[in-house]
Amino acid sequence: MKKTLLLILFVTGFCFGQTYDHIEFYDNGISPKVIRTYKVSKGKIELFKKTEWYYDGQKAEEGTYKDGKEDGLWTYWHENGQKHSEGNYKDGEKHGKWTRWNENGQKRYEGNYKDGKEDGLWSYYTEIGNGKYKVKYTDGTHNMALFTDNLGTDYTGSPIVEGVPLQDDTYLYQKNDYKAYDKKEEYDFSHFPRFFGTFKDGKEDGLWTEWYYDGQKAEEGTYKDGEEDGLWTYWHENGQKHSEGSYKDGERDGLGTSWYENGQKREERRIWYESLSPEDKKVEDERIEANNKRMEEYERNR
Repeated sequence: MKKTLLLILFVTGFCFGQTYDHIEFYDNGISPKVIRTYKVSKGKIELFKKTEWYYDGQKAEEGTYKDGKEDGLWTYWHENGQKHSEGNYKDGEKHGKWTRWNENGQKRYEGNYKDGKEDGLWSYYTEIGNGKYKVKYTDGTHNMALFTDNLGTDYTGSPIVEGVPLQDDTYLYQKNDYKAYDKKEEYDFSHFPRFFGTFKDGKEDGLWTEWYYDGQKAEEGTYKDGEEDGLWTYWHENGQKHSEGSYKDGERDGLGTSWYENGQKREERRIWYESLSPEDKKVEDERIEANNKRMEEYERNR
């Protein structure tokens, strides 16, 4: 449908005041593909407007020209009829506010251009997971981004992708595994970061958060000098807690708790379990299993 060849080209002989239409048809000779509208100005015929359609008659794009260049409002549509993008041109360059939408009508991003380059504060919305970014541009480039996850928590860092050397900084990091990528070296603001974290003296330090592909939080905790330190929480992909416990100098410390995917508590145990002998671990496992069975029976009889 989209790749049909143009076989017929002609200029209509009809004149509407001072404008003329040049029409290109699809190969069926009936469906218009492009209409270019010209007007007479100062003794010259100049391109004034262009409208394009998909093969099925759905409008694809429409906008105006000035001095042979895109100028003024332009609108583009997806094949399903939803708007793709809309904004203004000036002297052939994007200028002013632009907005883009996904095929389902969900807003993808909005921001301003200046002389064809991103300028000022831009807003991006993730395709899944209900996350969003605020990114400030200067002359088409950015250094930092504010990411807000689906729980309303803010994370500010330098957006980078896999393969970029990590230096001492706070990052929003992505792996190059999104099919939507056109350029592998660029951060894709339509998706969640893979992790948020800080490097200090070449080691992980401070808050560290990781997400699943769909935006569900996978784990969160703190590092100190490259080792886990303090409370860490892990989640199943369905959003239920998987486990939670504390670390000290990279080693588990204190009480640890785990849950099944349905939210039911699985077990609690002191971390000293790791230091037990195989025989003592067996005894402890039997004790925990018996306790879990008592808890399950209790829940059934409530």
